Amino acid sequence: MLRTVEARTLESVAMRRRLPLAVLVMLPAILAAQTAGTHQFVPERFYNTFSFAHPPALLPVFAHLAIVLMLGIYVPPYLADWYRAAAQLIGGE
Repeated sequence: MLRTVEARTLESVAMRRRLPLAVLVMLPAILAAQTAGTHQFVPERFYNTFSFAHPPALLPVFAHLAIVLMLGIYVPPYLADWYRAAAQLIGGE
C-alpha cells in the first residue's frame, strides 16, 4: 500500500513539472484552431452556380433512395445472413 502511494506522489510531481511545457505547446495550437473556426468569409460578389446547359442528375439520387427504402422494408434472407457473417467476423464471437 505504501509503495502505491509513493508511486502516485512521484507521478503527480512529474506531471506538475511537465504541465507548463504542455500548456506552452497546446495553447498556440488551440488558439490557431479557434481563429480558423471564428473567421467569417464575406463574399464581395455573388455568382449563380446553376447552369441550364445540363439538368441536375436526379436519377442516381432517386435510385439510391429507392434501394434504401426497399432494404428498410424488406431485407432478403441471403443478405441478412451475409450481414450476420460480417458482424461475426468483425466482432470475433
